[in-house]
Amino acid sequence: WHEAGHVIFRPFGHFMTILGGTLGQHLFPITLGVALLVTRRDSFGASIAFCLLGFSVMDMGHYMHDAGDPQMMMVNGQSSAETDGHDFINIFSDMGGWWLQHATTVGIVFGRIGEAMMLIGLVWGAYLLWLQRNNLSDSPFAESSVDRE
Repeated sequence: WHEAGHVIFRPFGHFMTILGGTLGQHLFPITLGVALLVTRRDSFGASIAFCLLGFSVMDMGHYMHDAGDPQMMMVNGQSSAETDGHDFINIFSDMGGWWLQHATTVGIVFGRIGEAMMLIGLVWGAYLLWLQRNNLSDSPFAESSVDRE
């Protein structure tokens, strides 16, 4: 989804092409959560999608953090300092020097936001499961085909 986002947002210019990877990665769990809520009224599924969005935001924070002092190992086996960098090195460079100077702090903030989102999603899902406990039967055979006949 990340790489697809680069292609999807390409018509909107160079900056949006680079940012589009992260937007695409965020749009997947957002679209999934909205679809589950609207079409199926599936709050539990939406809570899991929100948790996935939190993971995506946390992952984004990791890349933001690395933009200030590129050290992260990339897929090609080189560090982000040895290659042309990664999306957030380029994004923060395009946005101005302040962003690169404060990339570590910005990354930590977004990492913590992502962690909080994941926790909220898990608590939301656990709460929904707790609410469903009243719908459970005490019989271990309540859902068997014999009882349905």
